[in-house]
Amino acid sequence: MLRLLGVIMIFSAFSWAGFSFSTSIRRKIARLETEKKLTDDISTLIRYRSLTLREIISQIAESPGYAETEFIEYASSADRYIPFAESWKSGIEKDRTLSNTERDILEKMGYELGTTDAEGQMAVLNIYRNQFEEMLSAEKTKYETKGKMYRSLGVLFGAMAGILFI
Repeated sequence: MLRLLGVIMIFSAFSWAGFSFSTSIRRKIARLETEKKLTDDISTLIRYRSLTLREIISQIAESPGYAETEFIEYASSADRYIPFAESWKSGIEKDRTLSNTERDILEKMGYELGTTDAEGQMAVLNIYRNQFEEMLSAEKTKYETKGKMYRSLGVLFGAMAGILFI
């Protein structure tokens, strides 16, 4: 009985690990989609509402679609006397879910926002949107090829370890 319980636990652990790796890719895809949407929303608010960056970030932080993006929450709650680019960068540094590439892109975007007229800012946002789109496409391809492999290998190794344990 104890041996059977051990086999089940080993199988479950390996299967969980495989599904966890697959889920981490899905989470990154969702995060990249949110970041791509962020560029669209900022561009829309600049074009049609002519808001300041602080007002834009405050509105976006209140939106339910951005509830899980920590750097936006921090940037919107930062002291208004701190320059926007600094509060944006501090928020990005505190968000541990971002990859290094995402951090670099978002930091550059934060420094470039507010430095030109509305048309220039929309052009800058379009460039960053395209970069997020490319990263998103690469992650989707990665998920299609490696996501199923991670799940399958987790179950397979779990079954193999369980059989060896018996």
